[in-house]
Amino acid sequence: MLAALTGAGLSAAAGLNAFIPFVLVGMLDRFTTLIDLPPSFGWISSWWAIGVAMVLLVGDVAADKVPGIDHVSDVIQTAVRPLMGGVMFAAASGAEQVEQSGWWRERPWVGAVVGVAVAGTVHATKALSRPIVNAGTLGVGTPFVSARRTPVRRP
Repeated sequence: MLAALTGAGLSAAAGLNAFIPFVLVGMLDRFTTLIDLPPSFGWISSWWAIGVAMVLLVGDVAADKVPGIDHVSDVIQTAVRPLMGGVMFAAASGAEQVEQSGWWRERPWVGAVVGVAVAGTVHATKALSRPIVNAGTLGVGTPFVSARRTPVRRP
């Protein structure tokens, strides 16, 4: 159960930004004992994978703040974010510290499919709301929506 919750959380985060959960999981595996990725996902914590993901993260964050370019980025990310969500879910479900059940390890494809669905849903919601925000605010709202702040609740 913990594997499913961890995977769902990482996949949902990948639906907003594909590279933040990737870098987080890679660095946690590389520098701590909090997570130990299975050998098939060990490449996530390699220096080259973390480095490439960090460069892509900076580019994605910058593109997300500019009206017009944010739409192009969302189109590109329509493929990247769900795939990354699948990788994150599968990696989390295979991590020994997260899940002691052999069921997840014997069926890694289930985690990948669920991760793609979760990340794809989050990404689609974000991408479909973006044109409404841009048109309604004449582009002024783009950086604010991109910041993904939690709204303040007023009494």
